[in-house]
This record gives sequence, C-alpha cells and structure tokens, in this order.
Amino acid sequence: MESKIEWTQNTWNPVTGCTKCSPGCDNCYAERMAKRLQGMQPKYRNGFRVTLHPECLDEPKRWKKSRLVFPCSMSDLFHAEVPDQFRDRVFDTMEECEQHIFQVLTKRYAIAELYLKKRYARKAVPSHIWVGLTAWDDRSSVAAQKVLMRMKAGIRFLSLEPLLGPARVTQPVDWVIIGGESGPGARPMDEAWVRNIVTDCKRLGIPLFYKQRIANGRKISMPEIDGKTYGEYPITEDQKERLFA
Repeated sequence: MESKIEWTQNTWNPVTGCTKCSPGCDNCYAERMAKRLQGMQPKYRNGFRVTLHPECLDEPKRWKKSRLVFPCSMSDLFHAEVPDQFRDRVFDTMEECEQHIFQVLTKRYAIAELYLKKRYARKAVPSHIWVGLTAWDDRSSVAAQKVLMRMKAGIRFLSLEPLLGPARVTQPVDWVIIGGESGPGARPMDEAWVRNIVTDCKRLGIPLFYKQRIANGRKISMPEIDGKTYGEYPITEDQKERLFA
C-alpha cells in the first residue's frame, strides 16, 4: 500500500508484529498502529504478536509501476520468530520483482548478516534489494556500520531513526537516513547531532535523507538544516525517472 513514510513509496507487510530489542523501540509507532487496528482489520487480529501473512507474498508482483518498497514496515523480517523458510519466500518475491527497489531494514544485525551470508554465499544481493540497519546513537551506529561493511549488498544503508544521541558516520555506506522520534513521548533530537552527520556524509560523498524532527511539539517533515533540505537517494538518473515520473 502507499506509504506516508518520506523515504519510501509503498509498504509491504508479509510479516506483522515484533518485540522490542533496543532503546530505539521504546516508542514504537508500529506497535501503536497494530494495537489500534487490532479490532478493525483481520490482518492485525493478533495485535503486535509476530504473524506471518503468506497471502501477501505476491502483492509486489501486481504493482505495475516501479516503486520504492519498504518490506515489513510493521515488523522486522529478521525477527527470530520468522523462520528462514518464510524469509526465503519473501526474498524470492523481491528477486523476481526487479522493477521495484526494496528497502529492507532491520535492527537485528546478527540474524540479517547470517541469513544473507547463507542465501548469497555465491553471489551478491541483487542491486534492487537494498540492505539497511537501524541505529540510534554512537555505539549502535559504530556496530551497524561494521556489519554493513561486511555485507556484499550493492546498496547498504544506515537508518539513524529515531536518533537519540550523538552519532558519526565513519564508513562509506551507500545511504544515510536521519530522523527524530515522533508521536507520544517523543524524545528530543539535538540539531547539532544532525549537523555532524551531514558533515560526515558530505565528506564521504554519501547521499543523505533527513526525514523529520519535532519542533514546538509538532512534526516537521523534510526539515531544513542550515537552510537546506536533504532528500537524496543512491539511485541513477534512469532509476529516478522511472520511480518518480
């Protein structure tokens, strides 16, 4: 379905539900949404318990227009309760749908690295399947970048959202997302942290997407930092024309 998440266009949820595994999960938007939808949509009958939806596996095959797709926006594909056999089916669909770009994002670095190493032992992850890791402060960012640099994916990205403390980008990853926390109980993000990451990305030549922040209690989408917005992607001009035409 079409998404309001600034850095993607469609979400696709063959898995829903998750469990908290980091400080970045404390105010999880997906948990709030799943609980709100529990009595309204059969897909969320289990609330935020991990649930597989094999009936959704073929959805991207029916989308004629090329899209940026965020798989498992309401879960984590690399949650321990998702069996590898089901992950295989998700990746089978992604590999088949070369017209789309899939932005796979996880907080579970070890499971993701092990699975991708096994599935792509003799070849690289296809270029239209991007692999991203979420971090929320300097310590998690350092760990995420180390894992990303070991991966063979063509596009490896770092999502610093929600950014809960200072963090630096020191490795030549292919894309960086920054976002402050939003929603009830949102924790503050210092613009100095953002400025440092902008400086790092410029120095390393990394496309940057600054997604959101909270100002005076209100969410600002695509905010300016020092008079400039950042909505960059690691894509070619041909891809840009195909996706955003």
